[in-house]
Amino acid sequence: MAVLLLTGVLSGRSAFGASGALQLQRFLDSISRAGMSGFLVVLVVLVLIAFTGFLPASLIGVVSGSLYGLFDGFLVSALATLAGAWVSFLVSRGLFRESFERMFIRRARLRRFGDEIVKGGWRFVCLLRMSPIMPFALTSYALGLSGISARNYLLGTVASLPALFGYVCMGSFARHSINAKSINVGYLQWVILGLGVAATIFLTLYVKRVYSRANAVS
Repeated sequence: MAVLLLTGVLSGRSAFGASGALQLQRFLDSISRAGMSGFLVVLVVLVLIAFTGFLPASLIGVVSGSLYGLFDGFLVSALATLAGAWVSFLVSRGLFRESFERMFIRRARLRRFGDEIVKGGWRFVCLLRMSPIMPFALTSYALGLSGISARNYLLGTVASLPALFGYVCMGSFARHSINAKSINVGYLQWVILGLGVAATIFLTLYVKRVYSRANAVS
């Protein structure tokens, strides 16, 4: 329900309606009044979103910003994102990587491709995180199966966190029920989309180049 209300606010007060905005305000106020218990509940929910991927990861920033504002909201969303990403990585690497390696150990071309991919290190991870076409949780599990180091995995995830701030801003603006035009939410959405498109283009070019190098090896 909270997600639907937030979406309504972000689409504009005229479409959302005064009654819906009031419901959202009451819901957020009730969470804020819950103190530490409310904070822990929100944190667990956000970690689960990052870990399972049952909702878009961008909602982590939107919800955090709506509840705690820009600064605290960014800290909460960053903490939840990193925790969920780390748990996903550990689960994938600990439970499935050996089976994955045995399955493809005899596929030399695929093995070379994987080796070339991980040479991108944390920069490759960062591009994956920033691309809107790459689901956050699925990317975490896929990287756990790869040969990417835990250090580069964490560095790449941390490097992608500034993009999360835009979603935190949207949530914070929605909390205060400000009209989209007056705060230029539309421009903010275009900036985030532009960054995502740029990351996707760079990612595509990088993977294409790596694929060519892997196939060139005899």
